Amino acid sequence: MKLEVLQLHFLFFFLMIRRPPRSTLFPYTTLFRSSLFDPLLQDNAPLKLYEIDHKKNQLNVIRCPSPTKQYIISSAEVVDAFKGFLRSFEKDQKYLYINLQGKNSYKDQARSGVIELLEKRADFKNNIVVVTLDKTSDFYHQSGTYINVNKATDFIKIFRNEIVSKERDFSIKFTDDLYRFMDKVIEFIHKQFFMNKNVLTRKNRLDFIEIFYNFFVLKLIEVHNPKVMSFSDKDAIDNGSLAAASFYNFLKILKNESFSKESEDYFRWLIYGPALLIRERSINSLDLTRMISAIN
Repeated sequence: MKLEVLQLHFLFFFLMIRRPPRSTLFPYTTLFRSSLFDPLLQDNAPLKLYEIDHKKNQLNVIRCPSPTKQYIISSAEVVDAFKGFLRSFEKDQKYLYINLQGKNSYKDQARSGVIELLEKRADFKNNIVVVTLDKTSDFYHQSGTYINVNKATDFIKIFRNEIVSKERDFSIKFTDDLYRFMDKVIEFIHKQFFMNKNVLTRKNRLDFIEIFYNFFVLKLIEVHNPKVMSFSDKDAIDNGSLAAASFYNFLKILKNESFSKESEDYFRWLIYGPALLIRERSINSLDLTRMISAIN
């Protein structure tokens, strides 16, 4: 299912473009530019990354920075162009918005909050599903009170509680099916990737969380059958780009597909391209190291 072209009066929100050619960096000269779009008017526009065939449909995975404008840190609002994009969806079409911002972080709270409120509005609730997988919390980084939770049974218990607790770092609507899936995946990861070890090092636990996130996103796709999906943080440059690249790699592993030279180049572009093109810097090295560790 191809992403429909938006009506001109919406000015467009997404410019869906095909994968770049073999070069690892491709000059996206056709990106949409608008004074309405933040983050910070720095030509950081959404674009299509890749497609996933799902239930005889095509899921478009896009790179999407937080579709908000914000002039003070305590207040944010969703840009009109994004609302117009959602209104272009048909009744049964959904956008799965994986929010990687910290809902309890003073830096991210305002942006994260207005995005989560969209699915409570009558005009949008049928077309957007917001799932917050906070990548700023102490639990995600296994720091603070979690740094010495080395016993596997303790870590798994805490992990499960973190996922289902609405008052903590996640915002997910759970069904019985999702509960069962979560328990089976946690058990599977512990057995297949960590040999049922009784003690998990901090590195093991960081890898465990990353692997689980990929399985969980796959389940969300099955449940919601979205038309569009994004891994979104403030700029979609570090965590957002790495999450999209990690999921791209994860799908290839699941399908037992080998990497061609073209797909290797594209994987590198997914990682490095946005940071170089938009911020003229390298990707966050700590985040990159963590993703590579989980993949290995």
